[in-house]
Amino acid sequence: MSFSGLEGFGLPPVEAALCGNYVIGYTGESGKEYWDPPIFDEVFSGDLRTFTNKVLNKAKDLDKNIYVFDKLKPYVSKLANKYSVEKEQNSLLTLIDKIKEIK
Repeated sequence: MSFSGLEGFGLPPVEAALCGNYVIGYTGESGKEYWDPPIFDEVFSGDLRTFTNKVLNKAKDLDKNIYVFDKLKPYVSKLANKYSVEKEQNSLLTLIDKIKEIK
């Protein structure tokens, strides 16, 4: 569940999804870049009724054993590739090189 701290690019929802969890909640502003079904289910910030209903419905699905991780694997793999440690390191190194050029 992602409640919203009105953060920019929130990593906790990505981390939860990478662990094979469904994520229900607010996207954050930059979260829209990765917030896609079926792993992610968007709820607008402050809409507690919809949030509660979606969580309860997902819990009912899980009680009925509708959750099958194999169905989520392709989406988890896509996220893992997009937000890999290697890509993060390369992005940071690129940033450092650009900062060095400013001197």
